[in-house]
Amino acid sequence: MNNILKNWTFMRGIRLLLGVVILVQSIVTNDIMFGAMSLLLIAMPLFNFGCCSGGACGVGLTNIKTNSKIEDVEFEEVKSK
Repeated sequence: MNNILKNWTFMRGIRLLLGVVILVQSIVTNDIMFGAMSLLLIAMPLFNFGCCSGGACGVGLTNIKTNSKIEDVEFEEVKSK
C-alpha cells in the first residue's frame, strides 16, 4: 500500500491518466483487447513497476581520479602514396 501512495511524479500521473482514458474508450467501443491493455497501463503507475520505475535506467557514476595526470599522446602521421 505504501508504494501506491508514495513517490508520485508527473509522468506516473500521466501514465495513469492515459490508462484510464484507454479503459473508458475500450468500454465505449466494447473492445476487450484495449480493456486488457488499459488494465496493464493502469497497474503500472499504481504499483510503480516498469522498465524505469525503480531508477534502473539511470547512468551510474564512475570513479574518476581527480589527481591523475593526463599523459601526452604521441601521434604518427601516415602518408598515402
